[in-house]
Amino acid sequence: MGGYTYQFNAIRKHEIRWTGKEKNNKKSPCRTAINTTKNSATEQNPIYSFASSNSVAHTHHPDEDNQVILTFRSRLKEFGEANRSAPPTKLYNKLATDMKLSDKQMGMLTRSEVLRKTIYNIRLKTAPPLPRDITFDIPPQFRTTSADKTFLLYDHLYSKNTKRILIFSSEFLMRKMCSSSLLSMDGTFSVVPKMFKQLYIIIAIDEVTHSAEPVA
Repeated sequence: MGGYTYQFNAIRKHEIRWTGKEKNNKKSPCRTAINTTKNSATEQNPIYSFASSNSVAHTHHPDEDNQVILTFRSRLKEFGEANRSAPPTKLYNKLATDMKLSDKQMGMLTRSEVLRKTIYNIRLKTAPPLPRDITFDIPPQFRTTSADKTFLLYDHLYSKNTKRILIFSSEFLMRKMCSSSLLSMDGTFSVVPKMFKQLYIIIAIDEVTHSAEPVA
């Protein structure tokens, strides 16, 4: 707020007490404190309204760049949760562009690898637990697309229910795959639940723009 960063201090009867982030600075401790209303929104996206302050002046200058970085990290988590299928790197770059971060602010950001893990962890909290048995049920939200079209095209248990094949795609993506003159395949063993052997992806490549899109 105002370029200054505050941290939680205590919950009172009707308000929350916040103290300046530099409160424990040994050279120049900041004794500024404010009170806000309690959270009026969700735990994931809290909203507080300023109520009062102790009228003690800050002992340091405001840091607008730090405020921007804190906002970026918060919004990145929201982006990651709301756009579950988008690659973390794409979200990272898009948000940095949308917020018009300066070179200095980009240099202040945590390494992109760490932020990607943050997005993954946020998504993991709202996702069903990883299956422990090959016969697990697939939740309805993972069987259809955002347009409510069929996404799980094939689900087959075999070898006395010890093996399973799942094929995900859509009618639109299948048409795109069949009309594409250039396809690429990529198999990986490292990002699948332990009971599965491989994740195999078919990618359609546009010969003009060279853009690639997973289709199955």
